[in-house]
Amino acid sequence: SLGQPVSVAEAGDDDSGSSDNEGDETPIARGEFIVDKILNRTVITRRSKVNPTSVMYRIRWKGYTDEDDTDEGLENLTGCARKLAEFWRAHPRLHFDDATSAEQDLITIGEAELAESEGQAKEKQD
Repeated sequence: SLGQPVSVAEAGDDDSGSSDNEGDETPIARGEFIVDKILNRTVITRRSKVNPTSVMYRIRWKGYTDEDDTDEGLENLTGCARKLAEFWRAHPRLHFDDATSAEQDLITIGEAELAESEGQAKEKQD
């Protein structure tokens, strides 16, 4: 098991602070892991009145195998808005309205990042 990361980053980032994503200069601190792909979403319902519902995402880590996949709460995915948006795009059975407000916020950020990178890619083609 990889243990619990404090936060995670997009797969284009690396430990040196450079990135495959132009304009993204987010440095990755030692001890943080890079998300390769979000594989699954699970909603957990508890009988607790304080936190009755939580959402977990199954994560494949860059450079690791499926044996190292972990389930992470949304609080550990704040640096992965683009990956989260890609996951929701790839799963049409999921409906944005069914997402928690925190998920919706992060997905919206990710969609904006994707639109920006797609726009930049189109400009390069023209």
